[in-house]
Amino acid sequence: MNLESQKPQLPTSLKRKRILNIVIRSTICLLLLAIFITVIIIWGNRLFPDTLDHRAGYTSLKIIFYVIVLCVPFLITGIPFKLIDTSWSGTITAVKIRESLGTTSNPRYVYVYPKEDLILTIRRDDGKEIKKTVLSLAEKFEPGQDGTPNGKVFYHTHKYNLGDRVYKYYGFKHLYLIPTDYQNSKICICCGSQNKIESKSCWYCNSELMK
Repeated sequence: MNLESQKPQLPTSLKRKRILNIVIRSTICLLLLAIFITVIIIWGNRLFPDTLDHRAGYTSLKIIFYVIVLCVPFLITGIPFKLIDTSWSGTITAVKIRESLGTTSNPRYVYVYPKEDLILTIRRDDGKEIKKTVLSLAEKFEPGQDGTPNGKVFYHTHKYNLGDRVYKYYGFKHLYLIPTDYQNSKICICCGSQNKIESKSCWYCNSELMK
């Protein structure tokens, strides 16, 4: 059976969103590159004046400095590596809970609390085995509660089982898990929020959900 043929297709709106993100990232890279080139043209000769005697290594230092400066826009935006399609699919082979410590995001009330991370071991279809963190449990919630008022979502262990198929789509951070009979929700690949199985758009980011 061809596993690739079973891969759910991205909705048109998510494809457009991905293209828009690529255009924005590329535009930012070009703008930063133009700014850095302008700075080099204006300030380059002041930092490395041609009137100085070219001692050993002076020219090489000047070239290295210019190259490093021109590389900064690419390091900031991740271009061109962020343009490489990194989509993959795989099967869950292990589910493990790891205890750790977390801190609050509110700078006025900073405190440390115990949390649990759900670590998935996934064997990709290309044979590579990877580990993926998809859970951060900070508190206990009543049945049916999946998140906090600020939109942070908490997943539960029963959402993932051995043998489940998961998909990572290029341009999106979160994994997509095909809902099965024991699941009554589906995950938004844009923000990671859990949604009701019948929902068509995400309750938190309003992105279209996978069908």
